[in-house]
Amino acid sequence: MEYTIQKKRLPIRYRNIRESHEEPYWVSDAKPYTPQKPITFLHYHDMYELGVCIEGRGNMQIDDRLYNFEKGDIVFICRYVPHYARSYSSAPARWKQVFFDPVRLMQLAGMLDPDKAISAANIDIPFSGVFSPMENPELTAFVKEIIMQGDTNDEFTDISLAFSIGRFIISCARYMRTNGILSKSVDPKRDKYRRILPAVDMINAHLSNSDMLKEESLADLCKISVSTLRRLFVKHTGLSPKNYINKTRMSWAEYLLQNTEMTVAQIALEVGYSEISGFNRIFNNTFSTSPSEYRKKIK
Repeated sequence: MEYTIQKKRLPIRYRNIRESHEEPYWVSDAKPYTPQKPITFLHYHDMYELGVCIEGRGNMQIDDRLYNFEKGDIVFICRYVPHYARSYSSAPARWKQVFFDPVRLMQLAGMLDPDKAISAANIDIPFSGVFSPMENPELTAFVKEIIMQGDTNDEFTDISLAFSIGRFIISCARYMRTNGILSKSVDPKRDKYRRILPAVDMINAHLSNSDMLKEESLADLCKISVSTLRRLFVKHTGLSPKNYINKTRMSWAEYLLQNTEMTVAQIALEVGYSEISGFNRIFNNTFSTSPSEYRKKIK
């Protein structure tokens, strides 16, 4: 389980994956971001996530750790732990994933005392990571077993999954203890971040439209006052709404300079600056060089 530590901290946002699911678990297919789309934030959710890579290669950041993955690798991500995944090529990698809520799953499975069962399984250990099948065949076998069971739907599925997941968590705990692994998790209080999610979504989707990103419009979207919007942005991102927008624009501009042949003027418009002088000034303040000089350095 090799990884590199990422010093650059991206914004973190909550992702509500329960909206269309009432079940305590479900299996889904996923395709990570392609190289053409820059990563501007990490997401987290209040479900546990297991997965196996079906095809392709890429990398995945979990907390501040960046892992490479390839076909056959598995991942375990605790709830509230920020992460993202990206393919190495324009052909997306494919993952088979299962999301689960252990408390609801154990209750549905008819366990008499789910609290004790969870405590015994050490279900909330702060442990997440990417593993190769060769590195840990036991964990790999558990993940594949859980995903296969999640794909079935009969009277035994719930209790079978509950036992399998409990055994998997115990195996993870033993692996963690043996290898001295720790992983930070996001404070569950970060769920309050959801209050500004409509504004964050609007910023990411409409960087080039300054009129849609005015503080008044973003506050109305979130159904809060402008002063509350500013306070919550500083609390959860460390930046004012204006500075968060500029940071997101600069991340996108940096990516376009590195990966496209667009002119500086075209990039300025693409990321929301109608005047190239303003774009150049903010870019220089961010990267201590002009966009043109930045591009020359990376070629």
